[in-house]
Amino acid sequence: MKLISTTKINRQFDNWQFRAISARVMDDGKLKDVVFGISNSQDGESAGLEIYQGDNYIVGSNDTSRSWRYEVTKIPKKWNDLFEQLLSQWMTCKWSEVEVNQH
Repeated sequence: MKLISTTKINRQFDNWQFRAISARVMDDGKLKDVVFGISNSQDGESAGLEIYQGDNYIVGSNDTSRSWRYEVTKIPKKWNDLFEQLLSQWMTCKWSEVEVNQH
């Protein structure tokens, strides 16, 4: 798996906020976006790892579109190292300096 780039995501709408680190990777010859994020709402906090591939998610991709979501305690070993990297970036990010996208 080769890490290509990372992006910070900071979204907010009314009583909901989502802060995430997204990584674009090449995995087995396919581009994938791997996102570790934490959302906060009036219902509480939720953290997880989401993986996206294919033309529905990645512009220019010719792969079949698929997505997966894993709770933090159920991330497959294959993704564990990348998850640790994204978690570390998330924890050290100064979110006050990341532009907030209002929806």
